[in-house]
Amino acid sequence: MAYFQQHNIKAITLQGDKQLIIEYNNSNTETKEANTSELKNIQSYCQKQGLTSLSLSDLQKTNTQQPFN
Repeated sequence: MAYFQQHNIKAITLQGDKQLIIEYNNSNTETKEANTSELKNIQSYCQKQGLTSLSLSDLQKTNTQQPFN
C-alpha cells in the first residue's frame, strides 16, 4: 500500500507477463515493465492471488499489510 501512496497510484493492471499498466490518481496512465523490486513484488502478489489488477482502494478495504510494502 505504501508504494501506491508514495507514487500517487490509483491502480495497477497486469498486461502480459512483464508489462504493467499504471493508473495514477491524476488520471494519467503509463505502461511499464516490472523492472523494480517493488513492481515485481506487486506483479507476483497479483499472480499468486489470481488478480489481474490491484487498486489502492482494494488495499485500503483489506487493511492488510501486503508483502510489497
